[in-house]
Amino acid sequence: MRIAPLLVSLAAAFAAVSLASPAGAHAALTICREQAAVPLNVSAAAKQKAVVGGKVGTFGATRAQALARSFRDGAGNVCALPATRAVQAQLAVIARLASSGQTAASRTLFRKLLAQIAARHTSAVARHTAAVKGAPCPADKTVKVKLKDADKVGDFLKAAATAQKAGDAAGAQAAAEAAQGAYDAWATGGKTGASTVGDYIALAGGAMKLGGDAGAASALLDKARGTATANLDKASKVDRCTASLKDAACLGTAEAIAELVGASDSANLATANEIMDAIGDRLAHKAPPDGCEEWSFTMKIVDTEANNWTIVWATGRFRVSRKAGTLDGSHLAGYGPGWGGLIGSYTADCIETTPDGTTNFGPGTIHGSAFHYAIDGSVTDTGFVLSLSSADANVTADGPSEPFCQLLLELARGFVSNLVQGPNELEFALAPGQTSATLSQDEGNLQLTATITRVNP
Repeated sequence: MRIAPLLVSLAAAFAAVSLASPAGAHAALTICREQAAVPLNVSAAAKQKAVVGGKVGTFGATRAQALARSFRDGAGNVCALPATRAVQAQLAVIARLASSGQTAASRTLFRKLLAQIAARHTSAVARHTAAVKGAPCPADKTVKVKLKDADKVGDFLKAAATAQKAGDAAGAQAAAEAAQGAYDAWATGGKTGASTVGDYIALAGGAMKLGGDAGAASALLDKARGTATANLDKASKVDRCTASLKDAACLGTAEAIAELVGASDSANLATANEIMDAIGDRLAHKAPPDGCEEWSFTMKIVDTEANNWTIVWATGRFRVSRKAGTLDGSHLAGYGPGWGGLIGSYTADCIETTPDGTTNFGPGTIHGSAFHYAIDGSVTDTGFVLSLSSADANVTADGPSEPFCQLLLELARGFVSNLVQGPNELEFALAPGQTSATLSQDEGNLQLTATITRVNP
């Protein structure tokens, strides 16, 4: 026979109470700590930069306090959970027996009731939220869990209160501990549907009010901090040079929540403040923040002896920081594999000339392909130096099986692949205020043309 864990804990609770000293048996029992609350750093959250009235300001004490209250109280008060009607009816009978002096009968019935509650099957409740169109802010402020879904907890709490009024200290103690155990098992069991920071704070608050296993509240608060950190990381992944007011509002909320639960670190705070400052400058119609000066780049190489065979570096972009002297081409579509390009295909006859004459072995072909390229570089006193490289540029070649032809094809294939792989450095000279520059170079039959153009003011 399998005995339910809660029944075992009830038996242990009764045994512990029976061994208590007479003084301890009559000590006042605190069934629920109404004033217990999750410690939240409202002061730190209030100081965080945020969007206020369409401008960048601070989150503010009023908003921080309201956010803390919503997290603490949004799921309801665990201490006010009602008992089921069936349990209420039995508790009424127990109370009448106790008031009429039938103490033994009252306590016997009470213990049977606790065992019945513990043995009752629990229906897990997992809430699911509807899909949100678009990309919602990861800093979800809503509390979705409901403490009323903590089955049995209300029954045990009301039972503890009834036993305490009837003078049954042992019964009250056992019922209170059963309420704590049932709640902790539910709150940490992974079936509450919790997903937001507010959810985990509300669940931890319930555990603290019931005064159960301190580890349960601690584990739930760890989940709150972990979720806040993850949300802040997501909210911080916006382009500070193009981030919208909506992005800023989301980031400010994410940072305030992280500060509230003690999940923010200096790196996150620095990133959030940098983005906020950049947005504030743009809203004030100031010049683009340092590092947001943006340029476009294109380049083409043409082989004039090979029927104008071409390699094209399609439009890429890079940003410049005049203060730091850096050039960054990794943003936007440049993340991951990089900007796009195309190597053209070329076919020509394999002709070998020896003292004995000239032999045409037939056509050989270099098969072109798409590639990705990265832009790096630096800012100089007279302009920019761009460094182009590609990790995936590679072509294939096939043609006549003659060793002479195979050698030529391999040399051509290697030359083209290495040419695009780079790194290739290009230096552009710019006069003050100049917004476009073109670089032209000729190397034998190869003609290179590269152009950079200022994108934003």
